[in-house]
Amino acid sequence: MKLYWDRQNREMVTGLYSHTALTQLDLVLRDTYDVELAMLQAADTPEESQIPFALGAGQTIQFMAKKSDALDGEALFDQKTWTKDGTGEDARYDGEISLNTAELIADMSAVDTLDVIGEFVVIDTDNDHVDSTQFTIHIIKDVNRGTEGTPTYQFPVIVQFTDPEDGIAKVRLVNSNGETCGILTPI
Repeated sequence: MKLYWDRQNREMVTGLYSHTALTQLDLVLRDTYDVELAMLQAADTPEESQIPFALGAGQTIQFMAKKSDALDGEALFDQKTWTKDGTGEDARYDGEISLNTAELIADMSAVDTLDVIGEFVVIDTDNDHVDSTQFTIHIIKDVNRGTEGTPTYQFPVIVQFTDPEDGIAKVRLVNSNGETCGILTPI
């Protein structure tokens, strides 16, 4: 996933040369996203209104997301390690954001969606916040959680068949794992 941070205007934008604010980022519970972050600044040419740039010496990036009504509470998910790739106008920062945290899963146990506040912050060598940008992240509950059994439509519960050994029409009962539980034959 590519994200673009217009640091001058303190907002996330929809693309490299875009001034359109990213008003909401839609993500799915339990998914992990490989993120490529480009920080943008004003360019010298009108063709490129903004260009990527690198952090200053000793500066780092941190990302964190919390419930909007619990900003003093613990993070639901975060990423504190970003790896620089490229230099100057080719600089990008790679990180991984996982929505597979116990805190987030617990908060979404009774709801299908949850809006949280995400924040990118640049931190200097004295651990001071240089600047930050907040934005809304809309989290959607996942469909495939990995705990579901095989859908019963995959294995018809009752199957009629002709037994090849004796030529008699019979009925097979099948469970949701596709296992035969019994065979009924005519009386």
